[in-house]
Amino acid sequence: MRLAGTFERVNVMLEQLTERLMPMLGQVSETLDHVNSELAKVETITDSAVDATVKVDQTVRTVSTTVQKPVKAVAGVSAGVGHAVASFMSRRRQRGGAV
Repeated sequence: MRLAGTFERVNVMLEQLTERLMPMLGQVSETLDHVNSELAKVETITDSAVDATVKVDQTVRTVSTTVQKPVKAVAGVSAGVGHAVASFMSRRRQRGGAV
């Protein structure tokens, strides 16, 4: 009889525990669904930021290359003109100011 009474009390305790845990498990499930939804949004935002960064990098590289070529050409021409002027002035000084 005592064993049967003990089993009955354990059974009642398990039923009460189940009644309390089931709503909590449902709430946990809803919370996890919400967290997963928010994480999906964050992933979308992060992917967009990565795409934007890649596009900005490509644009900067294109502009940089486009600007560098003419600047290098002007620098080369400028160096050539500077050398020609220096050579001209040097020869002029050697001849005593006459060209």
